[in-house]
Amino acid sequence: MYLRSSWEWIVCRSVLRCSDVYLRAKQILGGKQIFRIDSMKQIMAVFGRRAVLVLISGIGCVVVWMALQAHADSQGFAAMFCGRLGGGCDRAFNHSWSVFPPGSDPKAMEFSLPMTVVGMWHFGFLFIWFVVVGIPSVSRRWWHLVPLVEISLAAVAAAMFVVVMITQQIGCLYCIASHLLTFLLAIGIYRAWPGKQKNAQSVKARPRNRLAVITLCIGFVLAIGLSRWANPHLNQSKYQRQISQFILEHFEQSPIELKIGDGDAIQPSNDGQNTDTLVLFFDVQCQPCKQFMNILEETIQPLFGGRLTVVYKHFPLASQCNPSVPDMHPYACEAAKLVEAARRQGGMDAFLKMADLAFDHRLAFSPTANRAFAYKAGLDADQLERDFNDAELADMIQSHVQQGMKLGLDGTPCVFLNGLRVDKKLIGAEEFWTAAADGNQENSTDEMSF
Repeated sequence: MYLRSSWEWIVCRSVLRCSDVYLRAKQILGGKQIFRIDSMKQIMAVFGRRAVLVLISGIGCVVVWMALQAHADSQGFAAMFCGRLGGGCDRAFNHSWSVFPPGSDPKAMEFSLPMTVVGMWHFGFLFIWFVVVGIPSVSRRWWHLVPLVEISLAAVAAAMFVVVMITQQIGCLYCIASHLLTFLLAIGIYRAWPGKQKNAQSVKARPRNRLAVITLCIGFVLAIGLSRWANPHLNQSKYQRQISQFILEHFEQSPIELKIGDGDAIQPSNDGQNTDTLVLFFDVQCQPCKQFMNILEETIQPLFGGRLTVVYKHFPLASQCNPSVPDMHPYACEAAKLVEAARRQGGMDAFLKMADLAFDHRLAFSPTANRAFAYKAGLDADQLERDFNDAELADMIQSHVQQGMKLGLDGTPCVFLNGLRVDKKLIGAEEFWTAAADGNQENSTDEMSF
């Protein structure tokens, strides 16, 4: 009896054309007519499980690829299918079990491999293995241990993830689908273990050992390639999501009233009205402070378009004048007095120039050193030394320290924008300053229109 319907012919023909099935089937059948019902049963007995395993692992690749896209872009197309049950994909991707090794902090920016990448390798390797190697003959069934061991480890991991998802009520549809596909693959691979075959001696030994070894190498290269590509890609996307969350949290704060004295170092805005105010507590010997002041000049102030007033306050990390912190920069108190002495003589330009010179000075500020600084800054050395020893400067610096202690400062730089404390993670983020400048500009425009 010949095939009774066209779909049976299409399925059989497709199976025969995949991975040289036609030649293998013809050899197994001993040259008999292939397209008969009894021949089709024999072909499916040998190649049907392979086709099913290729299909399931291929679907798994698609599912995990969609999860990768949802992981990278929580607002993209793939995220639409995440679902919102139990927090959806976002909660799953930020869980401590969402990275390898499990239990790591998924929000940490150091190296950690997302489980979506591990899942992509898992399904991708099995797909390549069964397309290229297939199910071995009885004489070489030891090669079946490769997918068997891999799927055993994956099934155990999937079972643990399912327990975590059930106990903590996490509803990630991609995760559920990938775990179910892993369980199906486990059943299929166990059932595909090469057993006894009739005329086993006449069946050609497969796969070729060289082919299996090459496939293992391809799997190894695939693992390295995925980790090198996906980890920085996902970390960058993760960073963008974190920055967005930190920006939202910043503007949800209640503003703090900061006292600004007449003697404080103030760099006024250019427009003189509708200004935004940035208060910077800094240490003149703190390198991160120097970096932030460069960002302030090169990036932040241009973003605000002349609308930003900057107030500089001292918070030296030296026990000599700041008992609330460890003695990290022993000469920071003297450096603070030096820049204030320069401001007395030459205004804010001299203040900023002297600060730039003092940032890299790691020795005591002796009269000789101060004269050298005065020469470099174009100031009168004698006047600079007199102002440096003025007790009023020490009192002003002490008032800044007391203010910082009341605000709970424990390090520098510490930045407040319009009374809202800027998180350290946002200080150097251009995305935050762009959002702050655009938002404040809109508010100023609204007030003027009103």
